[in-house]
Amino acid sequence: MFDFKEIAILYKEIKKIVLLAENINEKDEVILSSINEMRNAFDHLMRCYNENSNPQQEIYKAKGHLFRAGYDAYELIALETIKTIKQNLKNYSPTTILQVFPNYYNEIVILIDRFEKELTKIRGNKKIDYNFYDENNEIDTQKIEKAFSDYEKVVEELLNLKDEIIQKIPALEKAKKENIYFKTKEIIVASIISAIFGAIISLIITK
Repeated sequence: MFDFKEIAILYKEIKKIVLLAENINEKDEVILSSINEMRNAFDHLMRCYNENSNPQQEIYKAKGHLFRAGYDAYELIALETIKTIKQNLKNYSPTTILQVFPNYYNEIVILIDRFEKELTKIRGNKKIDYNFYDENNEIDTQKIEKAFSDYEKVVEELLNLKDEIIQKIPALEKAKKENIYFKTKEIIVASIISAIFGAIISLIITK
């Protein structure tokens, strides 16, 4: 019998990531690339029972396809998370945001910008020179595991940032209402002062 324990544990981890990606996807679509990679992983496991096969090599390749499935899912999670962060903040003025997040421009904006650049770099590598397949067009498990690990770190930070922002939505709403109240009050006071000043000028001109 072949020892599938390690790959079974990996499969459970990757399945959670793929399901998370599908859940946060606004269109509620399955990730076809991830599903295809998981199918490829299964195919390699079945090859273990072929005559003259190398079971350890087949299991190693199956791991590579699972990492690729998780990688593609992480890509969607990262893109959707950045979109959510921006959507949650778009209705608030810079003044309001700074009241709740004093470090917004010197930390959070820089973080999001860094994430977007890292994602662009990772996606670019995948499409250009970071191809995850060897000369035999077989998955290169070592390469894809490294890429998966890089994405994992980026996504973890992004999700933490998104959670922090969502938790502070009530504070943002409160600050927004207070700013509207004080701004309205300032406009009313300014209008009253302007009316009084205008009346005084008119009185002086009349006399």
